[in-house]
Amino acid sequence: MKQIECRGKNLNRYRYSSELICPDKGVLSSIKDQDTVRQCLKDNLLVLRKKRALTQSDVADYMGVSYQQIQKYERGLNRISAENLYRLSRLYGVCMEHFFIQEGL
Repeated sequence: MKQIECRGKNLNRYRYSSELICPDKGVLSSIKDQDTVRQCLKDNLLVLRKKRALTQSDVADYMGVSYQQIQKYERGLNRISAENLYRLSRLYGVCMEHFFIQEGL
């Protein structure tokens, strides 16, 4: 297996993680307001990256995109594909639903 290294951090352990953190509650149950969903997604992308002490460049290298693209995802300027969201869920070790948890629920 190809080793994924970025600035001295071994990202391989995130690649095929089967131990995922899945939310019990707080997931948006109905999508009535797209702006709320986008806000929730962009906020969680930023929080999850920072919790893992990764830079935008670290995530970009893992994803095969530029750090500017990660920055745009986190600011809500660009939409993220399902494939890239899935890859980020593996990197951060969470279920995809975790990206849609509203703060405070």
